[in-house]
Amino acid sequence: MEIIIKCADTSNVLKPFNVAKKWAMRVTDEFFLQGDREKACGMPLTPMCDRTCQGRVALQKGFVDFVIGVGLLPEVQRESSSHSTT
Repeated sequence: MEIIIKCADTSNVLKPFNVAKKWAMRVTDEFFLQGDREKACGMPLTPMCDRTCQGRVALQKGFVDFVIGVGLLPEVQRESSSHSTT
């Protein structure tokens, strides 16, 4: 189930550009608004939510690198190896 959720998180880049761009804008707006609220509450900013440190492109690239590189790829490799030994 976790793999399916992670695939859904990253599937946007495979959609037609006009659709992918709309969703990318929505996602980055959501992240930046979270950072704005954290800042207003005097909380430490979540790194991906600080609009003063990165733009939309860097945020999207970082998100995909993190979700795929740290989350999805190792999970797929674990699942693959567990099925190949049975």
